Amino acid sequence: MKAGWLLLMLFVAGCSSDPRQQRAIQTLRAAGATVQIDVRGDASSLDLRQCPLTENVRGALADLPRLKSLTVGGNYRDADAGILSGRASLENLDLSYSGAAGASLAALRTVPGLRFLSLNGLALSDADLELIAELRSLASLSLIEATVSDGALERLRTASPRCLIAR
Repeated sequence: MKAGWLLLMLFVAGCSSDPRQQRAIQTLRAAGATVQIDVRGDASSLDLRQCPLTENVRGALADLPRLKSLTVGGNYRDADAGILSGRASLENLDLSYSGAAGASLAALRTVPGLRFLSLNGLALSDADLELIAELRSLASLSLIEATVSDGALERLRTASPRCLIAR
């Protein structure tokens, strides 16, 4: 009876019953990340703009399997692409004003449910836009202040007619 009551209290308080996820959330918050918790107590949204991407932070990210929204920032480099791979529940990704490039965009092939992608302020090659065109679930793409060629952008629009592209 006591165990059931404790789980109910954790649920109501917005705390995950998964101790690994709870430690990950604590690690991320201590590093400066903003973490939003859903009603089940799972980390649903993570903002890393004020957080250095240390090994501890990368390790903590592995323990957040149901993350739906991720914002990185200036601390993110293309070498950090591993934190994106295989995130089946990720729907919203903001790589704006970061060091994201080809490896990061290639990693998005392993994110099947990605619907919203922000690449504002990035310098994107024609090959980068070809990788983005492969993301069939993408509904919205933001390229505000991004450097892209007109030809590559037109090919992307043709290849992804259902994707709303903000420029």
